[in-house]
Amino acid sequence: MSSSKIKVNQYAFTMDSVNALTNNAFMKNWPIVYVLNDDHNVYIGETSNAITRMQTHLKSDDKNYLKQMNIITDEEFHKSATLHLESLLIEYMSADTHFDTIINGNTGQSHMYFQKDHYAHKFEELWSILKKKHLANERIDQIRNKDLFKFSPYKSLTEDQFGTVDVILQDLAQRTKHQEPQTYLIQGEAGTGKTVLAIYLVKLLTDLFADRLSLEGFASEEVNALKTLKQENRSLKVGFVVPMSSLRRTIRNVFKDIQGLQANMVITPSQATKENFDILIVDEAHRLKRRKNLTGYGAFDATNKRLGLDDNGTELDWIMKSSKYQILFYDKNQSVRPTDVRHDEFKKIINREDHLDLFLFSQMRVIGGDVYVKYIKDIFNNNHPKPKEFDAYDVCLFDDIDIMIQAIKSKNEELGLCRTVSGYAWDWVSKKDQSKHDITIDNHSYIWNTVNEDWVNSKNSINEIGCIHTIQGYDLNYAAIILGEDIKYDPVLQKIYTDKQNFYDKKAKAGVTSDKEIASYIINAYITMLTRGIRGTYLYVCDKNLREYLATFFPTYINK
Repeated sequence: MSSSKIKVNQYAFTMDSVNALTNNAFMKNWPIVYVLNDDHNVYIGETSNAITRMQTHLKSDDKNYLKQMNIITDEEFHKSATLHLESLLIEYMSADTHFDTIINGNTGQSHMYFQKDHYAHKFEELWSILKKKHLANERIDQIRNKDLFKFSPYKSLTEDQFGTVDVILQDLAQRTKHQEPQTYLIQGEAGTGKTVLAIYLVKLLTDLFADRLSLEGFASEEVNALKTLKQENRSLKVGFVVPMSSLRRTIRNVFKDIQGLQANMVITPSQATKENFDILIVDEAHRLKRRKNLTGYGAFDATNKRLGLDDNGTELDWIMKSSKYQILFYDKNQSVRPTDVRHDEFKKIINREDHLDLFLFSQMRVIGGDVYVKYIKDIFNNNHPKPKEFDAYDVCLFDDIDIMIQAIKSKNEELGLCRTVSGYAWDWVSKKDQSKHDITIDNHSYIWNTVNEDWVNSKNSINEIGCIHTIQGYDLNYAAIILGEDIKYDPVLQKIYTDKQNFYDKKAKAGVTSDKEIASYIINAYITMLTRGIRGTYLYVCDKNLREYLATFFPTYINK
């Protein structure tokens, strides 16, 4: 289709300026997007009658202090396109460094319509104009690599995410009204947007009870549920539990830069027991701990005793005892240590009457989509899928470890946020002696991650090898995976198997007598790592038989 030109016209945000535009063809009965701002604050909206909408805003105390009106027009605009562009502007401007505060809330609505890709290209054109007009600072690719963008509560939600929010709000409104307990267990595989949805709910509920939430744009069902929640509960105390220290630190840093959220809202399971919460939202609930292979048993036992639990008490029990309502985000296939609460404990929740089971299916991370994720799972669970090709997703096998490392460094220079990770198939000797290397393959030596928290964003991470615990919960543009000698292939039995003798995660092995259990940790870790890359995944395989087997499923990299 022919492409018309998108335009941004700037005016003073005054009643005189608005009235002077009454004869402008785009200002009445035409869908437009607009940006209202002063030096520090910005509001983004869309409307089919700009004159009426601007007059309304000028009469409103929450927006009439803004100084500038930016009207975005295009002859090709229609309602679906302007709604989509509005949500994109909110999403990107909230992560850009130009404005201090985004006044908007977020309804979370997704936008599916004919020629959506065409308007996505128009957004890139629009963003360039906004940069020239000093309404934005950073490039789109820079913003996409930021944690503030990846973990933003301003993202458009997928259909199943939005449906999950709808169900939770309506059910929670009725449960709180009648003071009935409820646990919401939201299950989804890696990349289905569990963390994004968790943060969205934290922001939504926090804004609601702080009287910051605008109900504009919400469907009538959500409006009624939110009003009921507010009317029946003057205030509900909401906590956000993130069990993994690395991801917790990252999200705390993100919360510092989001209006209405604070770093201290992101807490440990232990911190959750020290206050009485109405709602606890738990991300990565599969990483909640039980009393096994812990670093310190004393504090764990003391918390159990304080809560009236015996030694079998788990962090999941702590969450249940410390809140009236629980929203748990869970994936049983991402349990990678015996310290993690057993799946049987979550089954007990599923079997209770005061529980609601919800599911996320849409793949949000990997461009290869659900097909790629299922392909990886089928290969490594010995389901022997038919070989597939992924035109839009860059996945390939390397015969030379050094060439793969150089390739991922090259991708990192081009795109940023590209890292190398590996299974725990080498001992961590550099932890005690920094002069030593941990991993040696074909005369090339490397070290494990030198920091445990927020390793992905650490200064030297591109020159290190991350383990599973550094990247669980994170997105990468490209992920290079080293498959060590802890995973192999038996050509006689025609199956992938694990070798615990070459598995060096001491906390995953200590006290575990079941080879099947250890194997599940190894396989789960590799599947998790192989689904981190948004744009592509590189593989180097140490075991010769496994390398030859995987060559039937993935193309071999050709060094150009």
